[in-house]
Amino acid sequence: MSTKLTKGLCLASALAGLGILGACRGDQVTSPPIGGKLQLSAAASDSIQAVVSSDADAMADGDNPNAVPGFSMAPGIGDRPEIQACRPIRSPNPPVDSDNDQVPDEVLYTYNCIISRPLETLTTTGTIEVLDPTPAAADLSARHVFTDFFRSRTLIVSGKTWSVKRNGTRERTGDASALDFSEHGFRSDFVFENGATGSHVKTWASHFAADVPGSIQYDSLPSGARTITGSSQWTRGSNTWSFTASTPTALHYNADCSTAPRFDAGVLALVVTDRNGNVANVTVTYGPACGQVSVTRS
Repeated sequence: MSTKLTKGLCLASALAGLGILGACRGDQVTSPPIGGKLQLSAAASDSIQAVVSSDADAMADGDNPNAVPGFSMAPGIGDRPEIQACRPIRSPNPPVDSDNDQVPDEVLYTYNCIISRPLETLTTTGTIEVLDPTPAAADLSARHVFTDFFRSRTLIVSGKTWSVKRNGTRERTGDASALDFSEHGFRSDFVFENGATGSHVKTWASHFAADVPGSIQYDSLPSGARTITGSSQWTRGSNTWSFTASTPTALHYNADCSTAPRFDAGVLALVVTDRNGNVANVTVTYGPACGQVSVTRS
């Protein structure tokens, strides 16, 4: 059996620019397995897509810690006073860069920011530590350590809140044309709009190739193609699944996107296994525009 879910009212409640997607179909997530086949509900598929898309999209944020990670830098937005006020504190400032490759030897970015708007409140707290694993060699290798890095959006009228908190280490190696990323036990904890909670713990490897060779800089990613392979575990309520992830069609990251997830093409394939060994397949297709997602489960 295959069911296709298109982005409607539920996925439209995603946190635009925050990389946080709200699952809003309730907490009924599975039906009894049939012949070893995991019967994922629409709620489960929606929830899985939201979490994995958020984590895939967020891989770009740690590469620009001196900006406001997760907040859209659409034309004119970056100049608004409340956005400028949300920039992190660096320590030391300025940081040391022994090999002059723009990757600091060691610097801690501390975030403590609340942005109030007429209809919403955006919060960013926590730290990202950036280290150069090769301080004597000029390259783009870097290590990003996330400690309770928290982002949330609360709607003023309804009081509903979406949030994600990340802990773990992401490393990258490469040059101005392509980067290889690795994450081991990287954890994201989510709170959805209906109050449900979940966690995603992943060990992923990812390759990023810039559309324009030579255009990658230390603190920003240009548009390019990202592939992902790896495994992870997703827990929501009393339900726990393990995933294996792959990208049969590379995800195209669009650096100009102002809506998350910031992919305008590509396919992410997930093999989902429950604690009893029952298996289901979830295919997430992105595009043709930023933030557009469709899900097929079978």
